[in-house]
Amino acid sequence: MVALADAMAAMKETHHFYPVLFYFRFQKPYYSVSAQAYLTLDTVSLIRSTLAGEDTAWLKEAAAVEALWRVAQMLVVTLETTFLPGDPPVTKAVDPRERQRWRAHWGRGMSRLAEAGIAVAQEEAAVQAYIDLRTQWWPHIARLAPAMAYRSTDVEGRGPEVS
Repeated sequence: MVALADAMAAMKETHHFYPVLFYFRFQKPYYSVSAQAYLTLDTVSLIRSTLAGEDTAWLKEAAAVEALWRVAQMLVVTLETTFLPGDPPVTKAVDPRERQRWRAHWGRGMSRLAEAGIAVAQEEAAVQAYIDLRTQWWPHIARLAPAMAYRSTDVEGRGPEVS
């Protein structure tokens, strides 16, 4: 966790000192700032909402987890406010279809953790905690990704949406 937090902090600092990097676009979306921030913030959201039991309680509040959360948030918000016109998005109610998709994503993450033998919370409060956390960061990534010519579906690793 500490190494991940350090890497995310280095990415933030690099973009701070070399803002022209904002305009550099990798061909593969998983190298993008949006995808890296998505992965980091989603991981922290899953840790904080899903882990259960005494054995994992310490991890939810670990300094490395908090550092991941803060630096990834700072990275996307700083890039967004520096390079994109208008004000950052205001947290609002989540579209029901989006909410259902997030719920399904949480369920897959919870199942993978449970399969690995990690104690997980399976009640509605855990799902709601994940959705609440995701509501804080997803609007920033969803706004930043298209500015870098990526689709939000690519950033999430879902591939192109089928209509």
